[in-house]
Amino acid sequence: MRQSETGLFLPYRAFGEICSAVKPAYEQIAGEKFQGIAYCPIGNIVCVYTFEPFRLIFVTKPLSFDIHSVKSFREYMFAANENYVSIYKQVGKEFLRDIVIENFPKLMMPFAEVLIVVDNANVIQVFDFDSGKKIVEIESPTSFSITALVHPITYVNQIVAGGSDGRMRLLDLEGGSLVREFPSDENFNCAITVLEQSPAVDVLGIGMANGRIHLKNIKVDQTICTFRQDGSITAMAFRTDGIDSLVTGNSDGSLAVWDLNEKILIGQKTDVHQGPVVSLCFLVGQSFVISSGQDNRLVKWVIKDEYSLPELRKVLEGPSCRSLLVASKDGCLRQISSYDRNNMKHFGAAREVRRKDLGRDRFIDVRLPPILQMCINKTREACLHGVHENLVKALTLSLFNFFKKIRRYSSGQLDVFNMQSGKYQRSFWYAPVSEKTDENSDVRAHSSSITGLALDIMNENLVSGSSDGSIHFWSFNPPKLISRMLVASGVSKFCLDRYNSLLAVALENGELAIVDILCRRVARIFKNAHNGCKLTALEFSPDGRWLVSADDRCVLKVWDLATSSLLDVMKCPYACLDVSFNETGQYLVTCHQGMRAVYFWPTRICFTQVFLLLSFLTGLNHNLVDEEDEDEMCQVVLIDEEEEENSEIHSLSSYSTLVEENEPFVEKRQIEPHLLSLSGLAPSRWSNLPNLNLIRERNKPVAPPKKQENEETEKRNRQEPGKTLMAKRKLVDLETPWVRSLLNSQDDSKKIIDVFVALKEMNVSSIDFQIRALDIESFVPFLNMLVRMLELRQDFELVQSYLATFLNIHHERLWSYEEMELKDEEDQEDREECVMRITERMINHTGS
Repeated sequence: MRQSETGLFLPYRAFGEICSAVKPAYEQIAGEKFQGIAYCPIGNIVCVYTFEPFRLIFVTKPLSFDIHSVKSFREYMFAANENYVSIYKQVGKEFLRDIVIENFPKLMMPFAEVLIVVDNANVIQVFDFDSGKKIVEIESPTSFSITALVHPITYVNQIVAGGSDGRMRLLDLEGGSLVREFPSDENFNCAITVLEQSPAVDVLGIGMANGRIHLKNIKVDQTICTFRQDGSITAMAFRTDGIDSLVTGNSDGSLAVWDLNEKILIGQKTDVHQGPVVSLCFLVGQSFVISSGQDNRLVKWVIKDEYSLPELRKVLEGPSCRSLLVASKDGCLRQISSYDRNNMKHFGAAREVRRKDLGRDRFIDVRLPPILQMCINKTREACLHGVHENLVKALTLSLFNFFKKIRRYSSGQLDVFNMQSGKYQRSFWYAPVSEKTDENSDVRAHSSSITGLALDIMNENLVSGSSDGSIHFWSFNPPKLISRMLVASGVSKFCLDRYNSLLAVALENGELAIVDILCRRVARIFKNAHNGCKLTALEFSPDGRWLVSADDRCVLKVWDLATSSLLDVMKCPYACLDVSFNETGQYLVTCHQGMRAVYFWPTRICFTQVFLLLSFLTGLNHNLVDEEDEDEMCQVVLIDEEEEENSEIHSLSSYSTLVEENEPFVEKRQIEPHLLSLSGLAPSRWSNLPNLNLIRERNKPVAPPKKQENEETEKRNRQEPGKTLMAKRKLVDLETPWVRSLLNSQDDSKKIIDVFVALKEMNVSSIDFQIRALDIESFVPFLNMLVRMLELRQDFELVQSYLATFLNIHHERLWSYEEMELKDEEDQEDREECVMRITERMINHTGS
């Protein structure tokens, strides 16, 4: 699955997926201690494995598209994705370049210093992968569809192409011409699926779609021998340690070993892979063979002698303490390390018959149906039993008290079992007054299928939900119904945060609700959170601040519970089936429909600073969460023993989104006309302005620095008092350019705003100087400017600071100035209202 980063999460690793249906590339380097390398493409990345030790060593960086073919040559690796061929060096660590292919490339084969690419139009293109330039292009007949390629050894600049009709063509790449064509006959009458060079010169191994295997000498056009295997031949490999044998794999997942000298079948090992065998590779000069299949397994086999079958040597598995448990639809339970991808443990599959009893009285190994839900308790980790697709729909475990297990059924029954003894303990039942007819009636907790179950951390409160939209609150011991809650739609899923007793409830109509199970009240409702979708996963973050939800339309959303806002949206290629956080909240783990791997997503907020903004700050109108009117809210009916009245729960959700890194941030000057907005300036630009004079007095030096005076200094000091006095007299009637612009802007509201913007762009000392330089005639324009900004409800903290500074400096002259009274009565009322509003908000700051 192709991964990309979101606002809160980054792609990290895909655990549990070893290989895919795309054929790996094998490169064996003589003299190296690791004996060889396997390149396994998985989605848009390539995993690099070594043969000895048989483990993962490197993962390439993600490409833009999924990889559908990969090849290797010496230290180079080639990955075909969409219309590109990406070239890497140094075991995929160094990216060199991309080669653009006009049509979709379906086959690749590197040799010497060139790369051969066959596209969907059956055009053979030869590129120099050092420069990326096209050398030659060879077109094929429309009747010849290329399905396999091989380069025969000792054939310089020549390749053999196999077709879908059984024909083969020997082509010369240097001249771009056809050297020879091998026509189809009764033995070559179907598609060629595999072409493999044998240790013998001029001899090729040919695998057919009908299960036939031919050894053909292409020099004399003679078939040496023919074998037959069930199914279609999908892979083959020749042994190179001196023993003439051939191993083939078919579409049924079986391996067949053939003796080439005697031309007989040595034996066949069935079910080595659950699905077709994708590739086979013998280690050079050794008896080890590597196989990969579509069942997500990369296996190392050993053939001990000439007439033995492959024996399992290693499958990438191992124990780990830092791990996660994964239950899959094949009925198996696995443990995967979150720190080392090579460590994996297989717990086996649930069966009706124990494995040790199969050889006694039972001969059939019957597996239980796929695992539907899994519940874990750390108190006793050995007690893990999967629940399968039968009457039981889900379960939960108590944290202590004899490890009780509670099962819910599709019939509405709710039973408690002891985990140690497996004995039945009690049942929960509820029957309305209209249904209480006799004592022998069915004991059920709900009248329909139970779809949600949650038990608090103290084993005191049990909550169950059903498909008919009823939520029951129970006392766990003794089993007694405490209260009922009815919702607008059926309950589809529960998720309980046991540390804060908050229960996330997913409804069938796509709504989400947060219920406090102690108060039995609805705390939050996310209306139309997943409108028209079926919710598939719910999970709280470890700190209880976030709720992660996923639906069947491949959308995963992260909600902030404190603000009822949407933080992040992740669009996945496949539907997310389950999500989980680690204990510290650093990683989010997801599993997806049809994917064998579990995907790790590091939380960016734990490693770096993430700036989240609401949607109205970004200028985007993503109606991801709809706020409905109060009369359209779903009614939640809370029914207890006293039959409480209906209560309408209002939506607390709001529009929100995440600012993408690549999108420019567009600041909106005013969010809402009825809200006060701030300037966003640093507090140092305005908070100390009213007390700036006190700060200067505090920072004034105690004594001036002493200097050695001479005659010129004494003369200058005698003239200094006169100059200072003249400067103070001029300062009284000083009119600064900003004050002049303030006086000229009274008739234009736009100019008033520009004057205020010019003032706030000054530093603190300059603002203090401009306010001190105001004369009596400038008082009214200055106050009008502040009133205008207050009417616009902008830069509220600056207006507060400027007004406080103005009152501190000019309060004596202000109260004694009679010309402050306005002549126009209508303006008088408006100004008084604004001044009253200013006074109410500023009086605490000024201390007047």
